[in-house]
Amino acid sequence: MNKVFFVIVIPLLITSLCFFFSCAKKTECSGFTDDDMLGLPYCVGDTLMFVDQNDNNFIIPIIDIEKSQPYTFKCRDLNGICLCERYAEIIANNTASSTEFVLIRLEINSKSGTHIYRYNIENFNFEFDFENDPDYIGMMENFFIVDSLIISDTTYLNVFKVTNQDFEHTQVSSVFFNKSSGILKITKNNGTVLEFKHK
Repeated sequence: MNKVFFVIVIPLLITSLCFFFSCAKKTECSGFTDDDMLGLPYCVGDTLMFVDQNDNNFIIPIIDIEKSQPYTFKCRDLNGICLCERYAEIIANNTASSTEFVLIRLEINSKSGTHIYRYNIENFNFEFDFENDPDYIGMMENFFIVDSLIISDTTYLNVFKVTNQDFEHTQVSSVFFNKSSGILKITKNNGTVLEFKHK
């Protein structure tokens, strides 16, 4: 048994390791492009304004957009599947605490072409793929198709709703959103309803 191990297994192991380290494929990945920027609902300098039932205004300034830069890495996948990911983060300012936070992060996978939007709404975090998720939304817990939403005589199309069941770190109970306009409506478990005020 020991002889078979040293004669067959060890050489195979050495060969595999040599193949793994010598056949690494140099992969060049692009950064987040100007065309990719078209998929973001906000620009630097935008000020999002939401109004509650008592006409109180809540402001979220967009202060920066951080974009991933081009990079290279050695891909050692035996099937030659070398994935690149690029992203952009929309940085907003919490005017109440004067702290910065990532409001939306868009991640794009070069191989699958998926565009994953990751949202952070007052510590309520969720993600959505506008290209693929609508076909499976019936199987997605807490996500719903609203289709259209009217706010102050403005009709928003292709709207989705996500609900929250965990209120340990947030009061947000639901968020209405779409790809082109971003966050449209926020409801809280204390009865507050915040609606986007279009300029």
